[in-house]
Amino acid sequence: LYAERLGMDAEELIRTAYRQKAPGGMEHLFSPRPLPRPSAEGAQRLAPVLGQAASGAWLESYAVEPEQFEPVDLRDPDAFLLIAEGESMIGGNIPPGALLLVSPAAGVSNGQIVLARRGEEEFTVKTLFRKADGTTILQPMNAAFEPILVEAGEPLTVMRVAEIRIKL
Repeated sequence: LYAERLGMDAEELIRTAYRQKAPGGMEHLFSPRPLPRPSAEGAQRLAPVLGQAASGAWLESYAVEPEQFEPVDLRDPDAFLLIAEGESMIGGNIPPGALLLVSPAAGVSNGQIVLARRGEEEFTVKTLFRKADGTTILQPMNAAFEPILVEAGEPLTVMRVAEIRIKL
């Protein structure tokens, strides 16, 4: 209905809406030319490793062309991996260098670990707590770091970290 009113193709309208919400380095997933995905053995598929995620203060994002893919069991076709950077989430078993599987389609609840985006270009990995007044607390899992408070109405997008992979 909205696509007709705007004189747009429905698929392009959906891609445009998602592109506005996609974190840096993911916009290509919602472009008219989809990212080629190598196939994996069995029920798994390969997800792109799109760059680094701050486990500390906000980290400015940068566009990453995926050259590395990892097998995943997650059904979310837009899931991607990031490499943890920093030490604020060590108490959550997220050391520097851990691979974080992020699922844009998964629901997010209080107490879950998320990739948070503030504005258009700043990201961090923290535990999410939303208060009744609309304030969001992004809680580190290392006592040496302070929580990040995001006031109600400030632009914030969160996506659930569905899996943590630690390299041995």
